[in-house]
Amino acid sequence: MFARTGALSVFVVLVSGCAAPRGQQLCDAIARRDVAAVQQLLAGPPINPMRSHGTCVPADAVFSVAKPGDKVLTGIGIELVSAGLPADASWIAPGRAEPVWAIEAAAGNGNVELVQALVAVGLDVKSPEATRALVLAAGAGHLRVVQLLVREGADLEATSGGETALDRARVKGQDDVVQFLEATAAQQAPAPAKAG
Repeated sequence: MFARTGALSVFVVLVSGCAAPRGQQLCDAIARRDVAAVQQLLAGPPINPMRSHGTCVPADAVFSVAKPGDKVLTGIGIELVSAGLPADASWIAPGRAEPVWAIEAAAGNGNVELVQALVAVGLDVKSPEATRALVLAAGAGHLRVVQLLVREGADLEATSGGETALDRARVKGQDDVVQFLEATAAQQAPAPAKAG
């Protein structure tokens, strides 16, 4: 009888101690698209969403995946930003050597709501990461993202990989983006000096 009770006690202790760490719980909640669980986890002690927690980097599981119209993942991304994800957030995703930047991931996916969330918490739209994001968005034809970044003050002359946003849009045949960028550049051009 003692052996059975002892084994049961060990089993109860093991089962009760099996809760996944909070970071892994956040990854699991994101994978399930459980906004309420994400909110509950983010309301507790801080979880670093930019580091690996077992199966994922929470920020990567959102920003690298959330497409326009994906209300659930976009909402989770906004929750991460509200909980303190910085505007210049970056992380090393599993299987990658180079960092992933939140602004580049969101802009590359065309997710204007996540880009807006990062702008709202202080994104420097003239930073190299924001410039890369602008060029990525222009090349992918994400006009709303391009418009937002330009409206917020992104430098149209800045380059990424030797290309401006307009260069990339032209190469990729993104006519709507080309028209917008050309019109904006024309409006920003200084007026010619009058001959005396």
